Amino acid sequence: MPEFESQELSNVISFEDGITIEPVKTTVNLDNTARFKKLALNEQQIGQVSELARYLPAAAATAMSAAQDVYVMTVPKGLPYTLSEFKKHEGYMNTLRDSEGHFVKQLPLQKVVSNPLVLGAFTTVAAASGQYFLAEINSEMRMIRQGIDKITEFLNDEKQSELLSEVSFVKYVFQNYSSIIQCDVQRIATVTGLQSAKKIANKNVEFYTRALESSLSDSDVYKSIDSASKAKDSLDLSMQLSAMSTLLEVYYSQNFDSGYLSWIEDFETRYIVSHNSRVNDILNRLAGRLDNKGNGVWRKDERRVEYHEKLLKLLETVNMNDEPVLCGALRSGLRSITEETKIYFTKDSDVYLSVV
Repeated sequence: MPEFESQELSNVISFEDGITIEPVKTTVNLDNTARFKKLALNEQQIGQVSELARYLPAAAATAMSAAQDVYVMTVPKGLPYTLSEFKKHEGYMNTLRDSEGHFVKQLPLQKVVSNPLVLGAFTTVAAASGQYFLAEINSEMRMIRQGIDKITEFLNDEKQSELLSEVSFVKYVFQNYSSIIQCDVQRIATVTGLQSAKKIANKNVEFYTRALESSLSDSDVYKSIDSASKAKDSLDLSMQLSAMSTLLEVYYSQNFDSGYLSWIEDFETRYIVSHNSRVNDILNRLAGRLDNKGNGVWRKDERRVEYHEKLLKLLETVNMNDEPVLCGALRSGLRSITEETKIYFTKDSDVYLSVV
């Protein structure tokens, strides 16, 4: 796509909650993937976005079709949060202002929520941007992203069917977010499923934490480390399933109350850090046993060197000097809900999210 050079136009479309749509004022290279991400839209969603221009005030719609290639929509409080507020409080579209903020004209008040085409465009863009943010979070969920065949290699046999079914469900819910979120009946049912997935994930967090502790009881330190490694993988999977279920429940329930979001961030951070601390302690105790095995006649044991490296890799994943990756991913997902969002629209109904 070529760069777009904006022209100075005198129209800024103002909405409730500080939302604005206006022609871009600087050169914008939408091919710059470090700054912009093209949102994936299906045919129906593209149609909904294209309707946005049709229902903008006449002056702005004319500007878009005749003189301007790109418009930018700024949502100060984040798309998901603002959309939920629109639905609750019935926002209005009311004023035209020029590029310096001067009043141009007052428009007849229109309820955005009463116009399904305008609301559809907002809903579509919110869903597509939510799908992008969730994909960014999912990229940090290393264990969940593995194939079923890999996961079954380390799961306890009696827990396989239970955890695998929930992992499959969460993957399905994540991958189809932008579609499911626009169907209220399916969305509400999904919230119930996510709450169940979180309960099962947390139950398995406790199960595999105890399994990790039990690995210390084996008199053979090498067997202890092998058992600890499998338990650690299963524990990581359960922790990631819990975190992803929590985040998806927030997105699907559309409960963006600031106190609720703060509570989740605080509680989940403490929960993750607490378990990391327990795992770190167990692995360090194993490392101490292995070091003792290196004394005297055991010093030349090549297996000891191999298992020492194995333990070091496990310890790197719970480095208590650094914030757990899972905490950062969860916080990012929660805060993106209410952070200022800029969306760029082209005449071809392509939609780009600013990520800087």
